[in-house]
Amino acid sequence: MHVLIGTRVKEVQGSDVTVHCLWCGRREVKAQTRQRTEWLTLFHFIPFLRFRTVFVRCGVCSQT
Repeated sequence: MHVLIGTRVKEVQGSDVTVHCLWCGRREVKAQTRQRTEWLTLFHFIPFLRFRTVFVRCGVCSQT
């Protein structure tokens, strides 16, 4: 059986932002962002569906 669908993932470091952390409860905390883009590919090289997710990591408690 041949697998016709694959994935490709790319992560890019973003800028620093100021947030109110939901995990530790601190306010005005610097946090780092990163954007993850995932592509579903046909025959492992033709992209046909894209998912984008932005992650924010707290500078105090390091929760994402």
